[in-house]
Amino acid sequence: MTGRRKYRTTLGLLGAALLALVPGAALAAGAKGSATAEVVAPAQIVPLAYLRFGTFTRPTTAGTETVSTTSAVSGTGGMAGNLSLPQTGGRGAASFQLNGSANRLFIVSLPGTTTISSGAATMQVSDFTSDAGAFGIGILGSNGQDTLNVGGTLNVSANQAPGNYSGTFTLTVYYL
Repeated sequence: MTGRRKYRTTLGLLGAALLALVPGAALAAGAKGSATAEVVAPAQIVPLAYLRFGTFTRPTTAGTETVSTTSAVSGTGGMAGNLSLPQTGGRGAASFQLNGSANRLFIVSLPGTTTISSGAATMQVSDFTSDAGAFGIGILGSNGQDTLNVGGTLNVSANQAPGNYSGTFTLTVYYL
């Protein structure tokens, strides 16, 4: 046998062996796969009302004013008896409208503290609370909306400087 003939015979046998490994059309199987997708409405947080601690006189001793998520107001220390002044802007919880897909779960994350100021004078707001369920978990309604109320505690120093105090806080809502 010549080298060329031996080479062709070897290639032919190798090709036949490879074809034997490939299943024939009679052994083929088919299946249909599936694909899915869910498009959700974009999440939005729309501020409706800001957290309002109202008007009070400068206390001679330090104290706190707490506004609950239902807008109930209470005071301690120098603020305990200092909440009876007539209010032009009122006192009340912050309120936000949450928008997204119907029946979607959400988790609320509130700040630890924030500072409000009037010029160089400051006060700290702490102990933020929301009316979302346990652990800050809530669910959007069947219309894809919910109203979230946020309260907090204003820490007022003795002889706090008079002024109009303001500041911001960050509320984060995670949609699941």
